[in-house]
Amino acid sequence: MASENYLGNPNLKNVGQNIEWTEDSLAEYMKCKESPEYFIANFVKIIHVDHGLVPFEMYDYQKDMINKFNDNRFVICKMPRQTGKSTTIISFLLHYILFNESTNVAILANKGAVARELLSRLQLAYENLPKMWVEAEEGRSDYVPIEVHWSEMPGRDGKWKEETIRNTSEVQFTQEFECEFVGSTYTLIAPSKLRTMVFKTPVHSANSLDVYEQPKKNHTYALVADTAQGKGVDFSAFSVFDVSEMPYKQVAVYRDNQISPMLYPNVIYNVGNKYNMAHVLVEVNDIGSQVADTLHYDLEYENIMIITMRGRAGQQIGGGFAKNIQLGLRTSKQIKRIGCATLKDLIEQDQLIVPDFNTIKELTTFALQNNTYQAEEGSHDDLAMTLVIFGWLVQQRYFKEMTNMDIRKKMWEEQMDTLEQDMLPFGIIDDGMELESFVDGEGQKWDVVDNPAQRVYY
Repeated sequence: MASENYLGNPNLKNVGQNIEWTEDSLAEYMKCKESPEYFIANFVKIIHVDHGLVPFEMYDYQKDMINKFNDNRFVICKMPRQTGKSTTIISFLLHYILFNESTNVAILANKGAVARELLSRLQLAYENLPKMWVEAEEGRSDYVPIEVHWSEMPGRDGKWKEETIRNTSEVQFTQEFECEFVGSTYTLIAPSKLRTMVFKTPVHSANSLDVYEQPKKNHTYALVADTAQGKGVDFSAFSVFDVSEMPYKQVAVYRDNQISPMLYPNVIYNVGNKYNMAHVLVEVNDIGSQVADTLHYDLEYENIMIITMRGRAGQQIGGGFAKNIQLGLRTSKQIKRIGCATLKDLIEQDQLIVPDFNTIKELTTFALQNNTYQAEEGSHDDLAMTLVIFGWLVQQRYFKEMTNMDIRKKMWEEQMDTLEQDMLPFGIIDDGMELESFVDGEGQKWDVVDNPAQRVYY
């Protein structure tokens, strides 16, 4: 005779068991089927650390989660640690399994070979969580956003926050409880600025090229290119900037880790031509010299920037008839230092608009390591480096002549205008004291004259 229990568990009935239904039990079943919230509140139990097995009494935000799970196909959550999200999701999945026939539910876990394979698929979704969240929040996707603030959890107030930060760190609290999508503490761009940088949807996307603004007549554009070997590791990438006026704008982005260095110059050529014969600067540290040579000699692109070696003065953009010249820029510590410093000022003072998601994502992991700024382990900085090289470019005399704009002078004037507006007017104060007098170096005594009629002008 078959056991009435499943695998010997007295709490689970075996398959094919007859169940007698009463009118009340059937009505209760229908209530549970129609309302996951009712089912969980009345029948789901959890283990409490102090009280053992207890009913699952949900907080308001957990009830909201359950209802949104039930009413929407796509839901994305942004929640702090230790808010009961796992328990809430498992409870909903239990209801889903019990009251829906022929359903499969998969739970991912970072354990074993199968889980590792699943996690590799999960990586792309994990890296795009900020993008998915913003798109859901702004109504660009079908996902329904759920956001829970740490203060909604009973017992968490300002005092709890101070204690948690004191025992961990402010950065850790910001990431784990404020749910900020910022990768590192030592990023080139301040985390407070990175949090405010919002990506936009391209107006056109095709063949690894994202266009955020179509070329405009009489506008001047600069294209900065970084080259990879096209073996699926690093990316060949370039950014196109509108430099006609400030703030500068990133208007197009190309990023591909499969394109051959032999074909990459053709992409640069086509996009450069489209953007009013953009001024092109190619980074030539590795295989980039091949790209620059092909672009200049084979495709005869006219507006490629030529670098002159100036000894101690370093590399400068100059004419094509000097002795020590090269096509493209060789990134050195000096170039990178100048570029990083300028880029930081440009972005943090809103003088460079970056709408591309992948570029912003790279900036969140472009951090100080071994006394230089580079991508953190497992991340990329190909697009970030196009911005760094652009930062070096805007400091060049050639750039000022090309755009008729001195970036340093412009930023200083704007900063001084802001300071002057913030300063209170300074008035003349009469403290009732006697007029001053002093003795100069020759022993001559001088008195401050208050009567204009006594003043003598030479």
